[in-house]
Amino acid sequence: MAAELEKNLKGEDATTRRFGIEEKSSEKLIGWCSISYSSWAKRYTSADIGLAIGEKDLWRKGYGTEVVGLLLKEAFEQLNLHRAGWWTYAENKASLALAEKMGFKEEGRMRENVFFDNSFHDTVVLGLLKNEYDRSQKGR
Repeated sequence: MAAELEKNLKGEDATTRRFGIEEKSSEKLIGWCSISYSSWAKRYTSADIGLAIGEKDLWRKGYGTEVVGLLLKEAFEQLNLHRAGWWTYAENKASLALAEKMGFKEEGRMRENVFFDNSFHDTVVLGLLKNEYDRSQKGR
């Protein structure tokens, strides 16, 4: 992760934008987020977004909603992408709930594709299209 961040900070990684998440009141770094473009295409049309808030006592405080809203604004309004993707473990109910809240739809499940905590786990793949995002922004 440190090597990837170093490449990104030097401008050597054009396929990923990484950002720190800072708590406004304390100016403390509390997590990270990213937009990673699908680089196999000739033109960037989709990207995966991701985020992590480090300390559990800061979970469920609205940071994720705010950060995902900003990432989607960047993806759809600034970069004019067609699709945003979200990958999470099936057990991560908070991540799945946030994705659903932000308009993502489940597109698939990769069964037992990752191994941690001494067992295999499913990954859920979700997506949000630009026209779905645009509809959700009307009236805001």
